[in-house]
Amino acid sequence: MRVVALIMLSIPVGFFQFSAFAEPEGWPYGEEKEHSPGSYSTHWGEVEGWHLWRVDISSGRVCSARKSIDPEIVSVPVSQGIFDDPAPYVSILKVRSRLLSNVHIGGNPSLAKEYRASGERFFEEYNFRSTNWTSLDGLKVEFHLAGQRMALLGARSFDETFVIDMTGATKAAEWVEQCMAPEPSAAR
Repeated sequence: MRVVALIMLSIPVGFFQFSAFAEPEGWPYGEEKEHSPGSYSTHWGEVEGWHLWRVDISSGRVCSARKSIDPEIVSVPVSQGIFDDPAPYVSILKVRSRLLSNVHIGGNPSLAKEYRASGERFFEEYNFRSTNWTSLDGLKVEFHLAGQRMALLGARSFDETFVIDMTGATKAAEWVEQCMAPEPSAAR
């Protein structure tokens, strides 16, 4: 078991401020890194298990909040806004004017995605455009995913169910919104 020292860090982004704990190894909070040519990422911290990332590429900025099923695992950017994903995770990001809620597993999109709050009997169909993780804030949510992972020697089917505590989704979405807000122009 990895022991992590408690690190209190308060980072303001616009008028939003949060306290952050436990940063990923080798990537201090607030430090921008060029993790692949022309792709720069900053890990702004963590709020209630949601890791807050800003990625700057030539076509613009992408801000996202990501929460893994395993709090010890932090997915990190590997290229042009693409993150590794050693464990299933959910994310909130903003594209153009729309806030999107995603679920990720094994690097490939799954064919069937559904979810239900703990205690619910039936699953609801997931849609990244209309599903809103903030409506599930504070709940443990069970995800069911099925499909095929692409492997070097052919596709491999999967059918998996996992649970993620969605606590903090509203704060994470607020951070994404503020991170994506246009920056004030430089003094004239």
